[in-house]
Amino acid sequence: GKSVGLPKVICFSSQFIAIGTIFGLILLFDKNQVRKAILGSIAGDGTSDRGCVCSLNFDDTNEWLVAGYEKGQIVIWDIKSTAPVKSITDLAFDTAINYIGFFPGTKNKFLATDSRGNLKLFKISKLLFKYVVDSQALLDGATGTILAMTVLPRGQPAHPIHAFTLAAMSTIQQAFIMSMEPETRIIFKLPRPQNVPNTCLPYLAWRPVVSPVLDKSDTIKVKKALDPLLAIGWGRHIEIIQ
Repeated sequence: GKSVGLPKVICFSSQFIAIGTIFGLILLFDKNQVRKAILGSIAGDGTSDRGCVCSLNFDDTNEWLVAGYEKGQIVIWDIKSTAPVKSITDLAFDTAINYIGFFPGTKNKFLATDSRGNLKLFKISKLLFKYVVDSQALLDGATGTILAMTVLPRGQPAHPIHAFTLAAMSTIQQAFIMSMEPETRIIFKLPRPQNVPNTCLPYLAWRPVVSPVLDKSDTIKVKKALDPLLAIGWGRHIEIIQ
């Protein structure tokens, strides 16, 4: 068979693994690494009109996979039917999409940022028999290219912070936490440590935290949600924020 191209980006969930390639294809595997489908198509010369796959993300229900492409297009794929739910071109970007990710607990909202640092919020709704998409610009690139981004997942049990939708992001110069809902604003900034060279790319990871609560018989009765942790790494330098 024809080559699918070299891997460009990988994403995994509790049920699936997706690998995006330089030819604009997505290889979909189940959690046992059995290939289920190849999403997308290429022309006879081995190219895709969307360019290579640059970013991927599954929604919490494992029903949809959203993909961002080199030429700024976005496609929402239905995992079960392996068909596009919606292709977004006019509201998307004109350059490569570095990161794309669903909001926790919903498949109707996701964030995407391009290589120029533009950040947009996309909202999906169903009108009669088709899906429609609205977009809202959140950042215009003035903060710099966003090299890493991750949305705070919802842990159990519930925590008051779940009333907000928070995303951690980092440019080459600084990391920051941005509130998406109920209002949009940057609530925390952390500059890159001075001893870290510009060649070190940032990495981010959220961690919901729970603490066991013991009853009188020293038996774990319930779990109490504590403030989540955010790990920010530059090279070998790691900062933990709670």
